Amino acid sequence: MTDFYAEAFGWQMELLGEEMGNYKLANIAVSDGCGPRERGLIGIHLT
Repeated sequence: MTDFYAEAFGWQMELLGEEMGNYKLANIAVSDGCGPRERGLIGIHLT
């Protein structure tokens, strides 16, 4: 599943592992350390 989103949309996927419930985060926005550079973008998680 993560490979699909990475290839189809260019999202950077982060796998959190078993200790975090095997959540998968999709990083779809570029951040400057204080939040997204573009307004209106959201972060998502996949289980």
